[in-house]
Amino acid sequence: MTLKLAYENVGAPDLYRRGLRPETAPLGVLLVDIEADLVIRDGDQVVMAEGLFPVAELARALVGWLDGDRDDFDFDSMSCAESGEVRIVGSAEGWRVGSVSAPGLWTSPVGWDVLVAEIAQFVKAVRKDVMALGVEPGLIPVLAKLADDPAEVRAAAQAAFDAPEGIGTIASYWTEVPLPATGTWNVPGKGGAQADVVLTAP
Repeated sequence: MTLKLAYENVGAPDLYRRGLRPETAPLGVLLVDIEADLVIRDGDQVVMAEGLFPVAELARALVGWLDGDRDDFDFDSMSCAESGEVRIVGSAEGWRVGSVSAPGLWTSPVGWDVLVAEIAQFVKAVRKDVMALGVEPGLIPVLAKLADDPAEVRAAAQAAFDAPEGIGTIASYWTEVPLPATGTWNVPGKGGAQADVVLTAP
């Protein structure tokens, strides 16, 4: 099985409702208000899915965990009623990811290098989206303690950071783009074909 921490539809709608801006909002508010739809997968199996999840706060907590003592991880969020909405537990077989909201569901055990690489990829994506919202990327610190890890762990984390962006998330596509069978590109005529997905190359 393949561990995957994924999210989409990132935004901060509550921030604007509070009358605040990403550039000037306090740290605690930003961590709670930057949200997305989070999914933790083990191959095709969904282990945890939660809408409007504080992904920036999770990314920051994961960096702190990797830079700390690395005991079992229980996400203690300011916006979750119970600790452990995301949990990472180690055993002789490897590391598993789950949630207190679904106590019977866990990912298959993976090695430390696989876990670190997936966390690094997740943190990289969240930092990028935080910057796109106008927030300083320092909201989510860079991974620092990996220098003390074995070479294979450092290589896996570096590969995750160096991986190409790909074609983006499904949510990033424009859909139903008019193709002007009649009319022009800007003013398509009636009955023109519609494209489900349009990809543009640089």
